[in-house]
Amino acid sequence: MTIRIVRLLVVVVILGALLAGCDGGCSCQREAEPEAPVVPPETISEPVPPESLEVIRPDTADVMNSEPVKVERAPAPVVAEPGIVVEPAREVVRERTPIKELRKESLVIPVPPPAVVVEADPEPAPEPEEPEVHTIDIVDGPYGMSFARIPEGSFEIGSGEDEIGRDLDEGPTKEVQITEFWLSQTEVTLRQWKSVMGDLPFRWQSGNAPPSWTLDEPVRYLNWDEAHEFINRLNHLTGQDYRLPTESEWEYACRAWEDSPYWSGATESELRESDWVGPYGTLSEVKTTERYNAFGLFDMHGNVSEWVEDDYFDNYRQLPEDGTAYEHLPRFTMKVTRGGSFLSSPDSSRSASRAPMEASTRFSTIGFRVAANQMTELVLGE
Repeated sequence: MTIRIVRLLVVVVILGALLAGCDGGCSCQREAEPEAPVVPPETISEPVPPESLEVIRPDTADVMNSEPVKVERAPAPVVAEPGIVVEPAREVVRERTPIKELRKESLVIPVPPPAVVVEADPEPAPEPEEPEVHTIDIVDGPYGMSFARIPEGSFEIGSGEDEIGRDLDEGPTKEVQITEFWLSQTEVTLRQWKSVMGDLPFRWQSGNAPPSWTLDEPVRYLNWDEAHEFINRLNHLTGQDYRLPTESEWEYACRAWEDSPYWSGATESELRESDWVGPYGTLSEVKTTERYNAFGLFDMHGNVSEWVEDDYFDNYRQLPEDGTAYEHLPRFTMKVTRGGSFLSSPDSSRSASRAPMEASTRFSTIGFRVAANQMTELVLGE
């Protein structure tokens, strides 16, 4: 407002000056254009303090009672192409469900039907294998001897490289097939020797026999050839075909399906519970331990070592796989004893342990037992 008043006063002053100098019809007004009025620069007035402004506040009740102003927007113009009739767009009105009604409605989530599980027929449980039960078959033989049946089977002869006490000539291990045969339950005794041969061995005849001995202890102090003399005499008296066991047959019979170092276990204490072994043992009568292996054989470890049929060779590469004896032609004089004795260490009494011996050797620790391919009814001559 102040600026406008100032401007009006300036205009009035200029007009007054012009009217005082000349009249409206003088020539100066036609010859020269009037000078542009000088407008003084605007001055910014001081701001009005907010305290002096009157604030108009609407009545709260009027605002609450007044209806809201509806702003209607004009629909956008539709430009139609020539020849096309365009209908005005219709406003789509969505019906809204009141919130109260929504709260009353329960949310229902459809539950899928349970899956149908088709169970396959369960496979029948395998029937447990019945443990193989071996019946010990013992038959009475001639001259007080008894024989145990050794069933057919296969096994690996020799010992593994990790077996304690193993010697190099116990390998390489080799699978051998054994045909059923019969083996005397005990080592041949002095009583049986005397019954077949008619007299005791030479050592006992000469008066050099041990101070205390009985007829039921194993015969010893005889070499490989003298063991064959006994068998030949026995075959002559009985009409049968007895023989020494082969090395493969002996180990198979000793193990009786056991892979441990001894048929009775893997430790020295288990060995001493079943057999008489050294190194400072005592020779015993047969069957005194009252323990026999799964085939019914006594003293397969210890008491006395036992001659077998084979020629000795320092490995098993040439050993027959059918369980027969290794025989080098012409026959070697070096033979094999098995089983250890009452003076042998436990390591030397293992199932796989071998001892090469000259056929002519006579030791107090060496005896033998008898084998047969089959046992038939015996008819002993008078």
